[in-house]
Amino acid sequence: MSQKIKTLVLLFLQGLPESKHEQFNQAYELYKKSPDKNLSVERNLNRIGYTDSGLENLLYDLQKMHGITDTEIANPIKPVIPVEATVGKEDFLAEIDVLKAEEVTGIPLPEFSDEEKESTISTFDESKPLREEFPFLNAPDCPEVFYIVVGKKIRMYKEWQNAQQQLVAIEAKEVEATPEEIAELAKTAEASFRENQELYDELNHYAQTGEILGKHSLFRESVAKREVEAMTLEQLSKFRNSSAKFFTDQKKKLIKYADNADKLAEINSNIEDRKYKLGLVNAKLGIADAGK
Repeated sequence: MSQKIKTLVLLFLQGLPESKHEQFNQAYELYKKSPDKNLSVERNLNRIGYTDSGLENLLYDLQKMHGITDTEIANPIKPVIPVEATVGKEDFLAEIDVLKAEEVTGIPLPEFSDEEKESTISTFDESKPLREEFPFLNAPDCPEVFYIVVGKKIRMYKEWQNAQQQLVAIEAKEVEATPEEIAELAKTAEASFRENQELYDELNHYAQTGEILGKHSLFRESVAKREVEAMTLEQLSKFRNSSAKFFTDQKKKLIKYADNADKLAEINSNIEDRKYKLGLVNAKLGIADAGK
């Protein structure tokens, strides 16, 4: 399995998708399947989602984790996958699905209230295609971010579904798991359940109102734009003037929490959010240089 993963990582690094969000999604799937992954980092990647710095760190970690050199990435000769598959994009994605299916993640799912179960039935029902349930996905003016929402929602559904199937196997004594593994993986199951619901809420809200709800991290940029648009001139100037101190404080925190992966991920996410929002503020003020 490790050689298969390494080969897929190399193929991925040799032909990164144009979309950075897609780079992050595929890199995250490969990281999850890597034998030497850090579970804390994995949880943070799932919780925070895409950021520029997060993607950069993730690509670096994948390369170093699998011992892949810059020369190998630059080599135009495609490696041979040690399984029956080709190296096209669709085959690559199909191979990722195979890896998902091979992964044993037997876990007992967390308990949910009857109200939660009732409100979530439709989010886990694949009998009705999302494009039928949410016709706006077919519209030419559909915000592109919703296509990312759909992709991530499907992934969350599959993780949740896989957990259910493995739970049956555990109860039937077909799969063994230590208490520690069960506790750790139960958190993952609950996270996929919750996030799937959050993504469904985004789709449902837009379908009903034509406006972006913006609670999920994927909509961070949309929320930032909305907040900046609502700022007065005084608020814009105050935000810009306070940004220098903000970045200085965050850099100090990066040093202070150097050994805390959870905290570092949170700090880096805050920095990326501030940089993006500051760029919007400066643009609205007519200032070309962010001055960070």
